[in-house]
Amino acid sequence: MHTFALQGSPRLENNTNTLLDAVLSEIKPHHLVVKHHVSLLHIRPCTSCYACASRGHCPVADDMQGLYPALASAPVVILASPIYFHGVTAQLKTVIDRCQTFWTNPASRTAGRVGALLLTAGATDKSGHGREAATSTARIFFDSIGAPLTHIIAVVNTDHQPTATQIELLDKARELGKKLAQN
Repeated sequence: MHTFALQGSPRLENNTNTLLDAVLSEIKPHHLVVKHHVSLLHIRPCTSCYACASRGHCPVADDMQGLYPALASAPVVILASPIYFHGVTAQLKTVIDRCQTFWTNPASRTAGRVGALLLTAGATDKSGHGREAATSTARIFFDSIGAPLTHIIAVVNTDHQPTATQIELLDKARELGKKLAQN
């Protein structure tokens, strides 16, 4: 069993990463965990060439090629992102867009998997629009790769209360990790 996590924040050691690490801490004793900091990868945007529909795979040669196998088969897939302008980060959105190949080739994905979404927001997001929009994008991504979104943790106001200081939140994240390890 393995868990595949994509950390979408360009800040490598901040709120989003802290939340993700709390989840992963409970999975690591049970699963092989592969975590990528998306901002460190070289991934070009989708050009909508639709070669994936005719060839069965994306022809763009970049770091995305190394992510496709795990995205297609990992029993647990986790996306973690701060909310930027009511969505996931540009870096993570680029990865999501490049998953068009799963949308055009549904047979390329493995069934019986789960997806989890971790969102952080520096602002209060009183309207909830940021969480809703980011969750909508993530839900479509997870459906496309065949790992339905089953768990969401969204935390706001991290500019004033960093995730590392929120003991109850970190406990909730570790509980999620225990659930995902049982998948």
